[in-house]
Amino acid sequence: MRRLRLYPAVLLALFLVYGKASASSVWVTSVAHDCATAPDDTVIVDVMLNNSQSPIDDGVLFVSHWDPDLQFVSAARGDLLAGWTGFSFTTELGDQARIEISNVTPIPAGSSGQMVRLKYLFNCCSGPYNSPHNEPITVSGTGDFTTTSFVGGQSVCMMAKPGTVSVASGYATCDSVSVTVKVPVMLMQSAVPVDDGGIQVLVSGYYGGQLTYAGYERGNLTANWDTFDVVGSVNGATSTATITGSNATAIPAGTSGVLANLLFTAQCCAGAQSPVGHTEITLQLPTGDLTSFALESGDWYCMTVATKPATWGHVKSLYRQ
Repeated sequence: MRRLRLYPAVLLALFLVYGKASASSVWVTSVAHDCATAPDDTVIVDVMLNNSQSPIDDGVLFVSHWDPDLQFVSAARGDLLAGWTGFSFTTELGDQARIEISNVTPIPAGSSGQMVRLKYLFNCCSGPYNSPHNEPITVSGTGDFTTTSFVGGQSVCMMAKPGTVSVASGYATCDSVSVTVKVPVMLMQSAVPVDDGGIQVLVSGYYGGQLTYAGYERGNLTANWDTFDVVGSVNGATSTATITGSNATAIPAGTSGVLANLLFTAQCCAGAQSPVGHTEITLQLPTGDLTSFALESGDWYCMTVATKPATWGHVKSLYRQ
């Protein structure tokens, strides 16, 4: 089993230094791609402004990625910069986008929203890494941004291969005190027919308390199974969900789809330890026909900043054009 993992010390070094989410900040959205759902894809990284302390009419933003599977394509004005006269971008060393902005009329103090949209080709499925991974996306700035804190994001690549049971990765944002997120548990090109089996999903670790098990929905592969159940439990910062089921007619070999959609309450505002909290969702203890499958963990991120792009969501990639 291969896992994408960020250790607490690394998270603290990357994110806590950027300050509280309620303060003025510039932050970038994370991107994730799952090769179980689509081949290489274009993705969008939004550069967002949160609660600007002073007017902004001039500055330079630098967005850098550490992932060799990401290829910068272009940059475009976001909602806050619509109609601005000064907007240009260049790339430096292939992994940094440099965006210069200027305008006579500034963005007013106290503003939040989208400043820049960066398009990348995410060669997650065929790039040089050739394995599941995550890497930082960082942002910094000069000019009117010199007094602003900065919050980085992540590029997450999931390579669910044939014969794999995997957990989708994704994000929850601070739209309210708590939100419910749906976490698919997926079967990728089953090597054998599946008519009986079970698996346990575990949420734990430093940020485990930000996701609490709240229920389930059957997936498309188990919608008509004779028996199907998920037994969940919550013990402090640890949640478990044990999936079991059986059916007279097997899921045919070579099939891909969703076994179950697990529901979690995401506490991304109250008590959040940092602007970005990362939780690994682990698969373990397979039974029945699922014992012959490889297992792939998922990564979920809690964004405590209150603003988000209107197009945030799950489509083909978790956040894509």
